Amino acid sequence: MAYYGAAVEYALHTLLNLSLVPAGVSASARDLAEFQRLPLAYMRKLLTQLEKAGVVTGTEGVRGGWRLARPADRITLLAAAEAVQPDTPLFECR
Repeated sequence: MAYYGAAVEYALHTLLNLSLVPAGVSASARDLAEFQRLPLAYMRKLLTQLEKAGVVTGTEGVRGGWRLARPADRITLLAAAEAVQPDTPLFECR
């Protein structure tokens, strides 16, 4: 039984996309949403959740956008999952 929903998958894809952005460049929420064919409002919600968890950082303005808050190899799958589905257990003991 799957415990994590589509939000975790979208968050992981977003983090993967951000990991491919060149250093010093930020990706816009619009570009990230369009790439995954998601509504912009939904992408903004995901990014806000990831930012609150310290996984991404955002800046405003003409040259603003989103980037990883730390190197990609220091971001775990669990950190991403807990950012968007914080109260979901990883597994259920019987």
